[in-house]
Amino acid sequence: MPVHKELMFLMKRILLFIMLSTLALSSCHLGVENAHLRNIVPNNTRTVADGITMRLLQDRYPLDTREMTIVLENQTDLDLLYGYGWIIEKQEDGVWQTLGNRNDWLFQMVAYILEGNEVTTVTVKTPALREEGFYRVKWIATFSWYDDSDSGNEVIITPSEPMDFEFLVLRNARAEP
Repeated sequence: MPVHKELMFLMKRILLFIMLSTLALSSCHLGVENAHLRNIVPNNTRTVADGITMRLLQDRYPLDTREMTIVLENQTDLDLLYGYGWIIEKQEDGVWQTLGNRNDWLFQMVAYILEGNEVTTVTVKTPALREEGFYRVKWIATFSWYDDSDSGNEVIITPSEPMDFEFLVLRNARAEP
């Protein structure tokens, strides 16, 4: 009879060891994954031209985010005309993958005006971001400056390369105010 009790005690200890080991390994995996994301510093500010900048309002967003804000600041005396479109991408194994389908992409066929020394915001709609990860807004725009300061009525058109605004989606991130 005492041998049976010793065997049961040993089996309970082995079972407890297996359960704790499984829990510890699961936690380690999550910790490594989150540590990788925590080490990324998103680049979410771009200079369009001297005195004109764009930035994503935050560099971290919570799960299920469906919209975010881009701030466009014109610190010149020139009026800025612009049009834009965007797509959302997620980095998977070092490669950027476009999210959603063409119906999720937005391209505005409207020209907007941002007067000199003004700031505006644009709301970027996204498919629901349901996984933690490293993402970016690929912003496609055309910018024109209208300068009539010396009565030359000059329009300067600058086609823009796509600009990337990087951000993280994390479980514990806060939504925009």
